[in-house]
Amino acid sequence: MLNEPTVITQNGRPAAVVIGFEEWKELAAIRDARIVARIRDRANTAEFVSHEDVLREADIL
Repeated sequence: MLNEPTVITQNGRPAAVVIGFEEWKELAAIRDARIVARIRDRANTAEFVSHEDVLREADIL
């Protein structure tokens, strides 16, 4: 089991991070909750919001 994230570099610059599966699941749940909250906020308005806009505002795109 990984206790600490492992940074993978490419040409001396951070390129990826390896984390444990349970930590990844927690981060994914937080991300998903942010997306759902944003969709619910926007659903209460007459404003059109594209899928891409929601993802961008959730810092996914």
